[in-house]
Amino acid sequence: MPATAIKLVEPSETTISGLKDALRKWWQDQQAAWPKGPSTCPEGEEDLWSDMPEIDSKAVARTAPLFKEHFGIGLDVRFIRHGGYRSLEDMVNDIVPNMVKKIKERISKRAVA
Repeated sequence: MPATAIKLVEPSETTISGLKDALRKWWQDQQAAWPKGPSTCPEGEEDLWSDMPEIDSKAVARTAPLFKEHFGIGLDVRFIRHGGYRSLEDMVNDIVPNMVKKIKERISKRAVA
């Protein structure tokens, strides 16, 4: 069976904004699924989790379908920062521009070919 051609979506303000909104919704849903419990750390002190990233690399990899939905191609996991991200905005500001650049380069190469 022949491989299906990937139909890339040209990144625009609308598609980029839509992806960012989808990533924010995804993160809200992720946080809502976490069990809520009292902190075991006294106020003002740090515990084992204090220095951990807010969003780890495995969680970021699960956003690949959102990229495919908005750009026609899944997230290139090579763009995920080792060690994760301090916040959702840190993740969005790191990954989205890299993916936009990759997509524009692929579209440009196709136009030349």
